[in-house]
Amino acid sequence: MTLAILGGRPTFATAVPLARPYLGRQQRIVDDMIDMLASGILTDGPYTRRLEESVSQRFHTHCVALSSCTTGLILAFRALGLRGEVILPGFTFFASGHALLWNGLTPVFADCDPETFTLNPGSVENLINRRTAAILAVNVFGNPPDLPALARLAERAGVPLIVDAAQAMGSRCQGRPPGHHGLIEVCSLTPSKMVCAGEGGLLLTNDPGVARRIRVLRNYGNDGDYNPSLLGLNGRLSELHAAVAQESLRSLQTHVNLRQRVAAEYRKNLADAPGILFQTVREGNVCGYKDFAIRVGPEFGLSRNLLSRVLSRENIQTRRYFDPPLHRQVLYQRFRPRAPLNHTERLSEEMLCLPIFGSLSLQTVDRICGVIGKARQWASEIRAGSVGPPESKSTAVLV
Repeated sequence: MTLAILGGRPTFATAVPLARPYLGRQQRIVDDMIDMLASGILTDGPYTRRLEESVSQRFHTHCVALSSCTTGLILAFRALGLRGEVILPGFTFFASGHALLWNGLTPVFADCDPETFTLNPGSVENLINRRTAAILAVNVFGNPPDLPALARLAERAGVPLIVDAAQAMGSRCQGRPPGHHGLIEVCSLTPSKMVCAGEGGLLLTNDPGVARRIRVLRNYGNDGDYNPSLLGLNGRLSELHAAVAQESLRSLQTHVNLRQRVAAEYRKNLADAPGILFQTVREGNVCGYKDFAIRVGPEFGLSRNLLSRVLSRENIQTRRYFDPPLHRQVLYQRFRPRAPLNHTERLSEEMLCLPIFGSLSLQTVDRICGVIGKARQWASEIRAGSVGPPESKSTAVLV
């Protein structure tokens, strides 16, 4: 087989997408939509309450459904009334930082663990000072950070631990699902996630007072008397999205199992590939594999960007998360890191996410891995033939 970048035919005639939503029994969603339209209630209704109750029962925590995970993070910091600095990883999606800026908080960037790709507690500890208002941890690619260690640091500093759990559905940290380590944890329901609504978010907390406050804030700060005492916004989840999420939630464990099967096939096929490194999942944790990420080191023979270009020519979609890292993005460059973020910088240069979704066949995974093997085999020829500007990065946002 000659690779397409060297003049051959693409491995796949049509594109293998990076992600595809897993929705469960779609006919049940259609039936719910018909009932909903007949009722005339399209927001703030029974489907939203049913979703919240289902999540609360499943995860044993309070749940507030919202229009997005980003909205949930913004309202979380608004509800706590924090002022000052918040420590967060540089290796994260920009919504993590946006939630801080919307609340007038100052981001302070910490380094990540080079093996788990998540927030490094040691880096956090070195940054805590009297201006620290909170710690914002992030679940990366479905892999939980060291939440017990981060919770201890937060408790010692007298500040809350908030978790951007956008990618956390289906994961477990020391046997516990999302919602049990941070004061507030917020999950996403976008199409690439383990539970999908199309758009939406779920805020989880064990504090009933926080849950009540968030419910008021998501409704413009109106507690029902048309006389707001809090500055809120419209953060409600529509009934249509709630119905889709409810059906997707029913299939969560099935979806997790399917993704873990795909991840295991990638690991098996690429285990002996020089320069290819995998994300480490700590003992006692479960990764939901929202993404399957590999590090492409120099021993591979091709840069991450060049391997991405090879795969693109074979009609295999990939993403280079998170490049550039948050602290080097234009909006955040004024918040200079107080210590070098060496691991973050290297991860952003080497990280490549491969296709993963529940319906992805193992045969397709094998063929993708075959392309990666061929790319290494023909690395010198590919490098010699690589001319012109680098392939532009996709503007699609799938996180």
